[in-house]
Amino acid sequence: MIAWAAGERLWALLGVSVVTVGAIASATNLHGVIWPEHTGKFVEQTIDVPKRVHRTSYLAPLGIIRTHALSYPAWFGLGPERVRIWYGYGPLDGPRKPAIILLHGADRDGLSVIDMWASLADREGLILIAPDSVPETQWNVLSDGPGFFHVVLRQAALTYPIDPEQVFVMGHSAGGIHALRLANLWDGPWRAVASHGGHISPWSVLPARSPEPILVYLGDGDEWFDVSGARLALKQMQKAGHDVSFSVIEDHKHWYFGVGENLSQRIWQDLQSLPQCSYARISCGSELN
Repeated sequence: MIAWAAGERLWALLGVSVVTVGAIASATNLHGVIWPEHTGKFVEQTIDVPKRVHRTSYLAPLGIIRTHALSYPAWFGLGPERVRIWYGYGPLDGPRKPAIILLHGADRDGLSVIDMWASLADREGLILIAPDSVPETQWNVLSDGPGFFHVVLRQAALTYPIDPEQVFVMGHSAGGIHALRLANLWDGPWRAVASHGGHISPWSVLPARSPEPILVYLGDGDEWFDVSGARLALKQMQKAGHDVSFSVIEDHKHWYFGVGENLSQRIWQDLQSLPQCSYARISCGSELN
C-alpha cells in the first residue's frame, strides 16, 4: 500500500493528466521509451449470453448483503478523509476464497452489481466486494486509485476469508472503464480485470509495468460504445502489454441487468481459465493482512 499511496501522491503533486501523457506518448511513439514495450495477445470472439430477465427498469434489492464503511482521503491519499461505503457478500469463515471487486455503472451503487453476481457466488463460494463511487455518477483516479481498493481489501479481509492470490476486478459501464484504467495505469492486488459495456480511450493507454489480462464484453448493439471503437482501444492495450480477450455479445445492447446473472457465469469461467500469474509478476497476489 505504501508504494501505491506514494505513486498516487506523486501524480497529484505533478498534476499530470493521464490522457495528455497517453496522447503524447502515442503521437510521438514514445511508449517504448517511457517503459519497455511488450506486446500482449489479442483474441476476439462472438458469444451468446441468454437474457434471463427482459427488464426495462431495475432496482437493486435491499437486505441481501452486509454494508461496511471506512474513511479514506479524498485526493490521491491526501487531504481530509471522508466516509466511503462498500458492500460485501459471501462466506464469513472456512478456507480462503476468490474475491471479486465489483464496480457499478453511473448513477448506480454497489448493490446493483452484487445482485447480478450473488447466485454465482453462492454456488462457487465467491466473495463479492462492491464499493460505492463518490460521487455516484463516476469513478475517478483522484479518489479511486489502487490505494483505495487496497484499503477496502484489507478491511474486507478482516471479515471474509479472502485468498489474496485470487482477487479480480469486474466493472460495468463507468465501472468497466475505471477497471481498465486501474489495470493499465497501476499495479494492484488483482490478477485480472473484466469490463462490460465500457472501454477507455486509446489515447489514454500507457505501457503497463505489470500488465494484467483484460477481458472485455460488449454488446453488438451497444448504444454508448461501438465494437470498432472498442477494438481500437483494446488493440492499444494489447500494444501496451496486456493480454486482451474481446467478447462481442450477440443481440445485446448496453443494458446490463437483462444478462447480468448469466454473463457473470461466463466471466467467471473465463477468469478461471487464465494463467495462475499474469505477465511480469514476480509473485501473484498481495498480502492483505
